[in-house]
Amino acid sequence: MKRLLLVLACAAPLGASWAQSFQERSTSAGQARLTVTNVGTFGNAFRGYRDGTGMPSCEYPAGSGTEHLFESGIWV
Repeated sequence: MKRLLLVLACAAPLGASWAQSFQERSTSAGQARLTVTNVGTFGNAFRGYRDGTGMPSCEYPAGSGTEHLFESGIWV
């Protein structure tokens, strides 16, 4: 019984670390608008206008509705 409790106590923090939230923010520098996420991706696969958030994937010039990037990420 003590072993079971010890195993559960050690495994509980691992499960909590897997439940991370997904957040994305839109930046606008100059004439470019770009969506950046907390998981290391740039762009939003063109879903910003479909889901109603209005976040651009990579719009240039700003306000034109012309997207130049689907989605990208950093490879390590």
